[in-house]
Amino acid sequence: MATFSIGEAVGSGFALIRREPLAVLVWGLAYFVVGVLPQIAMFALIFPDFIAMARESATSGSTDAATPAQLQQLLGMQAKMMLMQLVQFATSILAAVLLYGAVLRAVLEPENRAFWYLRVGPQEGWLAAVLAVGVVLLMMAAFVVMIPFMIVGVLLGLAGANTTPVEWLAFALFAIGGMGVFWWAALRLSLSMPMTFAERKFMLFESWPLTKGHAWPMFLTSLALVGLILMIEVVLAIVFVMVAVAAVLGMGVDLLTLETPDKLFANPPENWLMIAVIVGVAVFGAGSFLTAALHAIMLAPYATIYRRLASPALTAPGT
Repeated sequence: MATFSIGEAVGSGFALIRREPLAVLVWGLAYFVVGVLPQIAMFALIFPDFIAMARESATSGSTDAATPAQLQQLLGMQAKMMLMQLVQFATSILAAVLLYGAVLRAVLEPENRAFWYLRVGPQEGWLAAVLAVGVVLLMMAAFVVMIPFMIVGVLLGLAGANTTPVEWLAFALFAIGGMGVFWWAALRLSLSMPMTFAERKFMLFESWPLTKGHAWPMFLTSLALVGLILMIEVVLAIVFVMVAVAAVLGMGVDLLTLETPDKLFANPPENWLMIAVIVGVAVFGAGSFLTAALHAIMLAPYATIYRRLASPALTAPGT
């Protein structure tokens, strides 16, 4: 029976980054151009309205109800935000599919190095289809799973003070069990994307028989990956907060007066807007490269697992 190494799977993303550092940088640039720049452009359409609305709120002196000018500005901004959400949805899917395809190609087809593994072709189209169907199914499954939780929660709420610690413990164990079943089902379908990419056709439930007998090692692999990603995100969050505070101080904003809207624009936006734009582009740019690296860390393990289970005689690139 074919099997795989948990250590090899977890480390395959880091091995890919070491093997193809330039490709990962190019993936980050592609993600920035396709997924981030359009959103920045759309935000640029909304930002003047936001500034005008905030300035009107700070200078109108009205705190109980919105003024007619504020309502007009709010309606105009909502229309632009709806357009922004549509653009964000389309570009985020395209950017994600580009990254997924590049990572899978680097692991499963390392000989196809042209354009740093980036393509827009049939394989990416099938990936988009599987991703869309998978997201819909996950949402439906999450809704179904939540129904018994809501019923039990309502019953406990009706019981009120009469609810015993044992009943709350039972509810907690019930919730953990439900999450475990959901996680197990997701793992059984987790090889659908590398399968679809490799076979060049829509394959979703075909992942179920391939992962039979491997749920436990796959669970340990996913648990290790979640822990690694959480640690990375905590470090990045700390860095982001430090950069944000430095940027706000650089704009001349007094952090102690942020709760008083009338003092928010004591320093006109014209004096700090360029700093905000530069810092924002820099943060989003760095975030794009980190996103590419995180995609490699999270997706390469499942491509490696598929490679081992589907073709156990094959070895991973660079080994």
